[in-house]
Amino acid sequence: MSLSYGGRRHIADFWRQFTREPLWHTGFADAVTGSGATRLDDSDGAATDVARALAYMTGYAHGCRLACEYMSPAWQIAHLVGIAAGMFLTLSEDDAPYKNIPELCQCYTAELTDLVARKDGAA
Repeated sequence: MSLSYGGRRHIADFWRQFTREPLWHTGFADAVTGSGATRLDDSDGAATDVARALAYMTGYAHGCRLACEYMSPAWQIAHLVGIAAGMFLTLSEDDAPYKNIPELCQCYTAELTDLVARKDGAA
């Protein structure tokens, strides 16, 4: 695994945002906590811990997406969560070329915040 402690910390910080406003409204707080994704920087960085947490989040998001109306804000949130988890899983592999993890986390956070605002406005 090629993720440094700094990379794991940024990814864990990204997932921690789901446990507070505004990303708490995505409905993924329990899943990210239960998967261990919020504790990636607490572990020794074992590849299996990182892979397990991110694979769990990918699958969970996929299941949520299937339960939502196509292209609804909730569907888009689940889709983006799945993409983020999959991208972080890819970045944890040794040959991943892209390593600007803070920028990637900021982009995902901004998009999710916008989707939450649209979802809450549509309710």
